[in-house]
Amino acid sequence: TGAPETMEIVAGKCRVRLAGADAWTEYEGGQQFEVGANTHFDIETLETLDYVCHFG
Repeated sequence: TGAPETMEIVAGKCRVRLAGADAWTEYEGGQQFEVGANTHFDIETLETLDYVCHFG
């Protein structure tokens, strides 16, 4: 993505691997993670997932 993002997990559970990382990190409802501008990430849903993506 061209802009930094905050991924806010509203409900459910997922695991995320940010660009350049070897390890996966689990997130669930009430948590969030940051994605830098011009990078990518891998996401795997572990449960039905509701999220909000905030750009900029």
